[in-house]
Amino acid sequence: MKILQAPNAPVQTLHRFVVAGVATAEDAGKPVIISLDGGFKMTGPRVAKDGTWRLDLVFPRPGNHHLAVSVSDRQANWSFQVIGDPENSAVDPPSGSNGHSNGYLTGGVTDPGASEAGAPIPSSPIPRAERAKGAPTLRQLVEAAFKRNFSDIHLGVGKIPRFRVRGNIEATEFPEVDKDTFLAWMQEVMTDVEIYRFQRTLDYDGAAQYPFARVRINVFQTLTGPSMVLRIIPLEILSFDQLNLPVSFIDVCQAHKGLILVTGPTGSGKSTTLAAMIDHINRELPRHIITIEDPIEFVHTSRRSLINQREVGIHSYEFDTALKSALREDPDVILIGEMRDRGTVETAL
Repeated sequence: MKILQAPNAPVQTLHRFVVAGVATAEDAGKPVIISLDGGFKMTGPRVAKDGTWRLDLVFPRPGNHHLAVSVSDRQANWSFQVIGDPENSAVDPPSGSNGHSNGYLTGGVTDPGASEAGAPIPSSPIPRAERAKGAPTLRQLVEAAFKRNFSDIHLGVGKIPRFRVRGNIEATEFPEVDKDTFLAWMQEVMTDVEIYRFQRTLDYDGAAQYPFARVRINVFQTLTGPSMVLRIIPLEILSFDQLNLPVSFIDVCQAHKGLILVTGPTGSGKSTTLAAMIDHINRELPRHIITIEDPIEFVHTSRRSLINQREVGIHSYEFDTALKSALREDPDVILIGEMRDRGTVETAL
């Protein structure tokens, strides 16, 4: 039982951060028990199939604290300090977190389907990588793309960074990416456990939040090394009028029953259209809306409707499992981000 990632500096009060680690594959499915300062106890997330676990934490009280994380009879410990004034602290998402913490302690799980093949999970944190001279941070790339209304960023070891501009891929003036720079970019938006999982499965899907935009992330292995594609998702959800959608969409959103399919190739506006439809229902109708996504793209706040958003790999193991569960959660509207397998399609039908 090991803690592989935790802040190595004092934690700001009310700021979210990640503690992640590994138990064993035999612990898969068992709950993580969290003990704080020898008193407060709670049951956290369950261990994923590859033995990894992750907690998203928020501490409102300054001071010195001790966190004990246990699975079965094994335990890992971490002592830390919380500093700052809670009244003047903004709440920020943890770097690389796919979850959304709304309370004192919340937990997420890594992908339960992670392969047992590939590189083993190391017993120590990954050393911090350094970017090559002249290479931007990942945030600088995302901010530059966002300000110029670009839709995607393409990055890869041995390649020059490129942006998608009005449907076309265009090279940037930045230098060719080396391995250390790419790893430094991964460490900006992924936890060590998520990087280990990518090394084992050779694929990763996630998201990151910046003050100006949200980013959907896919990391994959190629002939020349790992590559990454980032899709820029504006924080503002556009209305039907702003998207020039026909008034018939209003009738569809107000339908009492039915199956609505939004289809099209990559970049055709599926996510934007779905977000506008959910936002319209949220503002106009008293409904219970459940979204099942991988990852969560547009973040909604409950207005006239009640909205519960679930991310596959963090809040549920599979689309199919989350969808079956949603049917018992008194829903009026269920949004399925993708129907990628036969089981999900059959359940939806």
